Amino acid sequence: AQLALSRLEAAREPMMHALADLDRLAMERIDVPTSMADWTAINAAIAAVEQVAVVQQQRVDALRARLSGS
Repeated sequence: AQLALSRLEAAREPMMHALADLDRLAMERIDVPTSMADWTAINAAIAAVEQVAVVQQQRVDALRARLSGS
């Protein structure tokens, strides 16, 4: 079960890289003239990925707690 949990966490890695890429894009765009529509789209994408990451982490934590008997 621990091995499966480790694989589950590893499977989340591409999503976490996407979140880091979006954050980096947002930081790069701060100093560049960006339309409000582009800025809104970047922030919406970040919020959506963050929401998925939170739900996934909650599920991983719940599984980990069940495995440890907590």
